[in-house]
Amino acid sequence: MIRPNPWRCLTAGIAVAIGLLPTGLASAGGPAPTALSPRAKVPKVDAKLCTQLDDGGFRGALDGLLVKLAVGCGRLDLLGGVASEEARGGPLHGRKQGGDLQVNDPIFDLDSFSRTQSETSIAENPDAGILCSAFNDSAEYFGPAGGGGFTGFARSETGAATWEDRGALSPDSFGDPSLVWSRRDATFYIAALHSSGLGLWRSDKCGEFTFLSNPSVGGDDKEILAVDNEPGSPHFGSLYVVWTDFDAFPQTTIRAVRSSDGGASWGPEVVLATANFTQMVQGAWPAVSPNGDLFVAWLEYADFYNGPISIHGVVSHDGGSSFSAIASPLTNATSPQDAAASSACGRGALNGYIRYLPSPQIVVDRNKVLHVVYSYDPDGANVGDTVNVYYRRSIDGGVSWSTEVKLNDDNTSRDQYFPALTLSGSTLLATWYDRRLDPANLLQDYYKRTSDNGGVSWNASVRVSDVSTPIHLDGYLAGCYHGDYDQSILNRNNLEISQWADDRYGSPSEPDQNVYTDVGSNRYRCVVDLTTGTNNCQGPVSLTMASGRAVGSVNLEDAYVRLDAVIEVCNPTGFVNHFADSPTCDGGGGDAGTTQHDAEAYLQATDFLFWGMEAPTLPEGLDPAAFEKNAALPSGCHRVLWTIYENELFFAPDFDAVVGGVTRRFPGIRVSTLGGFELAPYDEPDTQDPAGADSQLWYVGLNRTVGSAALTGTGTRRACFVLSRNVKFEYTTLNELCLP
Repeated sequence: MIRPNPWRCLTAGIAVAIGLLPTGLASAGGPAPTALSPRAKVPKVDAKLCTQLDDGGFRGALDGLLVKLAVGCGRLDLLGGVASEEARGGPLHGRKQGGDLQVNDPIFDLDSFSRTQSETSIAENPDAGILCSAFNDSAEYFGPAGGGGFTGFARSETGAATWEDRGALSPDSFGDPSLVWSRRDATFYIAALHSSGLGLWRSDKCGEFTFLSNPSVGGDDKEILAVDNEPGSPHFGSLYVVWTDFDAFPQTTIRAVRSSDGGASWGPEVVLATANFTQMVQGAWPAVSPNGDLFVAWLEYADFYNGPISIHGVVSHDGGSSFSAIASPLTNATSPQDAAASSACGRGALNGYIRYLPSPQIVVDRNKVLHVVYSYDPDGANVGDTVNVYYRRSIDGGVSWSTEVKLNDDNTSRDQYFPALTLSGSTLLATWYDRRLDPANLLQDYYKRTSDNGGVSWNASVRVSDVSTPIHLDGYLAGCYHGDYDQSILNRNNLEISQWADDRYGSPSEPDQNVYTDVGSNRYRCVVDLTTGTNNCQGPVSLTMASGRAVGSVNLEDAYVRLDAVIEVCNPTGFVNHFADSPTCDGGGGDAGTTQHDAEAYLQATDFLFWGMEAPTLPEGLDPAAFEKNAALPSGCHRVLWTIYENELFFAPDFDAVVGGVTRRFPGIRVSTLGGFELAPYDEPDTQDPAGADSQLWYVGLNRTVGSAALTGTGTRRACFVLSRNVKFEYTTLNELCLP
């Protein structure tokens, strides 16, 4: 049970005293702090910055730095001050609801007057299967025990099926976490605001973090970390930090710095942009290209905070030593803000009194395509729609940008905000907060949208969160604070791990924002290893394994429309791998040679054979009942790629094989309008399944045919099955499709 809050009665008085409480609202959520725990670390701050705190414009420009300055300057009176909207309906309880799983452990909130976990970052060690999540954690700092610092973190070794809250990062941490995993040294790194400026910490397994260094010392805000994880890059392993410097206020400056030795030391700071306060720059985001180029994009107000707003960016070709400008993906757009909320918050804010910085996020894929997401008001201030989220791509390194895509595909005028972007291979995952389900435009959900072809086209948006939650503001934190950014992850197993913060546990008087993840995918992937007799297949792929062989089925009923199978073979003999539309297909023409809807495709020794019993139009000179590839697979070890989807079956349209130590390219085979390989519902009956009971199944055999235990072979060592809900699923290499 959550302990009653003894400070609740102070809330409204403090809020009114600092002149920020809007009329017509409930008392401010939770208490404003009047003192810190004796154990709480007090940051070192420049006295000049303390004198600026009486300037409402200065306070309005700060993000994570505001809480740090309020504590370090002894100005706790500046925290809180704007009330929460009343929630509709009671609070919900339980750590897991539907697919939503709480990342932070609520046990650590029980003794705290402040219970906010928000502003999330996430990274994965794909080799060890460890996920690491970092977030602002006010309970660790403002709780009666105090002293833990303002950044929490958690670990998952189960693909986000479970999480272990590991507590606070460091007493010197003051939030704004940014988390990466470095391939060069198999290490997690967290950058965060530090008591002396910016800090960097490291951990090998996301169990404990060790402080390394200060990338910068001063009035720094909104730092984001990036790492070069491409072994072929000239700057492999380099760490980059970008941030906003407020030391010279009323000027704001975007800065960047690089470490080439794992954060032990840092090179000289490089100024990327400087603007006076009216023309404020803030919210920089970095991304590293496979060739080592560093891109940085940020937000610029022509007139803070009313706008218009633009997104500017630069690129460095020399590891962050020098930069040149790229084209702007957004110029002179209307700043997204609700008039009443912005007036109450003293800065741009959305309905529900959420302060809002419409900063961008960028990523660069393996094809060196640059991608960006951002937000703005599409139809002018104070009319119609306040904020939508958008996407653009650049195939020429930022010289030009594609046509803009509105990611929220609803037909409402409700808010969508704080877009995040991540990728794996050529697959993109965009996520954001979304109010489309609430006619009052207050309750928020989390949504996602994916692209399987590098942003050329996008699948429909999908609701991620299972609960629409209200907005509750924490009186211990900066006025109108409800987070400033989030990060999700699309890992190498094609798991879409969305991460966000919401208030389903809270109420206006006891706000309780927590971090959640939800795991989903447009694809399913599993691996079979016949050398060890193991596999991790479940759900849509069911296999029985024995004596170096495997037989089973692939179930397409959950909207899967495509099967990709990568088979590793060495010196194949006999029936090496086999796909069929019924369990009795025996490698001899499908369902005992009948002439209905029957189909098989298999590798017999080194020959590829395809059987389609509907007499479709076939390549020149091939028998309509059976045909085989006219160039056999050479001897040696190879990877064989099969792809099956509606009316098409093809084997590696072009594939490389090593022959006598030399890599040779072989022409692949592709068969279109092959009715035998239709997906259900079929146009004609299946001889072995006239009732259609197994119409959603494809049958598979590894080192054995599907329908005959007597027809066996050798050579298959390992197989990877990928099911996709999108026929347009694309990848550049087999390593992107399956792990090496």
